[in-house]
Amino acid sequence: MTGPTDPEVFLDDTPGEMRGVIARGGRYTHLLIHRDADAPQHRLGARSVGRVTQVNPGLRGAFVDLGAEADAFLPLGRNDSLAQGARVEVVVVAEPRGGKGAAVRGLGAGRGRRACSNPVLRSPTPCAASRPARRS
Repeated sequence: MTGPTDPEVFLDDTPGEMRGVIARGGRYTHLLIHRDADAPQHRLGARSVGRVTQVNPGLRGAFVDLGAEADAFLPLGRNDSLAQGARVEVVVVAEPRGGKGAAVRGLGAGRGRRACSNPVLRSPTPCAASRPARRS
């Protein structure tokens, strides 16, 4: 028997795309879209080690190459400092949309064999079908 706050999950799996909706108490709380054509490095929750391509003090952020088409944006705090070319480990907190790249949150210095190595996807995001169970 389900209670008024138990989640309800609706999935629509079509070729090339899976959509999911999570509802609680009759209100929709999450919309999940997983497209096969999306870069795995830019999916919500993906962890990567990337290279800083540009630091922009005016935006208080840096652009990070994750090995996908567009660079991701890493906001920086007042006391944060990064140099161009630095390796950083990040997690995607907002997927790309409207011509803008993904937004990421820094997890620390990137570890790798050498300072100029290519970006690495550390842990991809699970598919949309497995996400509702984790959020309930």
